[in-house]
Amino acid sequence: MPGIEHDYITELAMGLLPPWQQAILAPERDRLIHEYSHLPDMWYGFGDAHELAGRYYFETDGIQFHYLPDTPVVPLYRYYTVDEENKALYLLQPYDNAHWRHASRGFTYYIRQAAEALRQGRLADGAAFAGWLIHMLEDYSFGAHSLEGPYGTDIFVLDRLFPERLDLNPKSILAAAAPPPPLEDLAPYTPRLLGMSPEEAALHLYRRHVDTTLAARRLSHQIVVNAYADQAHLNEALFHRMFAGAAQLAADVLHTIVCQAEGRFDDPESLLHPLLSECEPIQRPWLVSPPYRSRAMLRDQALNDNLDAIPLELKLAPDGETRRFEHGIGIGSHFECTLAWELPPGLYQRLDCCLGLHAAVAHLGDVTVRVMLDDRLITEERFCRDHPGASLSIPDPQGRLALVIRSAAGLGGKHHHLVLGAPRLTRHPFTR
Repeated sequence: MPGIEHDYITELAMGLLPPWQQAILAPERDRLIHEYSHLPDMWYGFGDAHELAGRYYFETDGIQFHYLPDTPVVPLYRYYTVDEENKALYLLQPYDNAHWRHASRGFTYYIRQAAEALRQGRLADGAAFAGWLIHMLEDYSFGAHSLEGPYGTDIFVLDRLFPERLDLNPKSILAAAAPPPPLEDLAPYTPRLLGMSPEEAALHLYRRHVDTTLAARRLSHQIVVNAYADQAHLNEALFHRMFAGAAQLAADVLHTIVCQAEGRFDDPESLLHPLLSECEPIQRPWLVSPPYRSRAMLRDQALNDNLDAIPLELKLAPDGETRRFEHGIGIGSHFECTLAWELPPGLYQRLDCCLGLHAAVAHLGDVTVRVMLDDRLITEERFCRDHPGASLSIPDPQGRLALVIRSAAGLGGKHHHLVLGAPRLTRHPFTR
């Protein structure tokens, strides 16, 4: 992203903060907008700029926290081996979500460093650590870099997808942003508290990061399509939406950092009993049974065979009555596939949820689900006509929480849809 957009987005984000937080950051406001939010790019320079940026540098596996590895998807649908004895297919290699690994470590580091610096009265350092973090988030939330990152590809993909025209270049189109929307258009937005500790904030920030990146990616594609169709006059509204998404995300981060620094949490209720389905999985199943073949999973709804959205419903023991869930996940199955999250240690007391075959196919499906914490088996359930669903309670959920799903019919078993209903986490009481 060219530099000026970082100024625009950061200034909008600052304007969304409550007055008491704006007052705390006021002495470093201009440097946060015009300097600190550019630190990752300054690190590539020389002399004083590189030296300043180097004070706030962080890396994982030798890679700067800036442009992170993409979320790998290909290994989850291409590379299998055959187990003749068990008549099954298995993935060739253990899955590693490199984007999550790099992002979560960087999120935790920068939130901790920024909040601690502010707590100690080192305002410049706190603003600089925060500026580095929001620069990274702004890159993915606006323009060409939104093509990369979570479930992304390389920045040059649009050049290969669109016809060659000397007068148009996709990356240039995305850099030629309209002026940002006025703060008044964003002002109704209230920044969200992402967590009361760096680890908790990193968990919830990852979902916000993924959602904002995917939204910007879709807008970026349409902006380029409009330009090639000589409809560029339609793009100002799309750029405004992209500015708003990036600024709201940056505001959430700044708000959370200042709250943690001050120990002031005015509205923590949403964090006490969060839904697991609201967290971003670190592994989604891809190429599962129809109708989820290319969708992997859906939040708060399921699909029928006609690709229509339907409510999440389960038949639960012992009475077998159908129960509908407002929140949860709808998912298909495979020979073997996994839906997994990574939860911080010591944060949650338990996970309560319902799991089983969707009520519409409960009399036809046959799926086995192993619930794993890291490499430890918590429970194994076979869901079929005689046992279509169950209520589960998992104590002390931390580390890699995975649903390992195996369909009796293998790939193509269209009656093997699952529902994860109301997966509610209960948080330990917060202590500093």
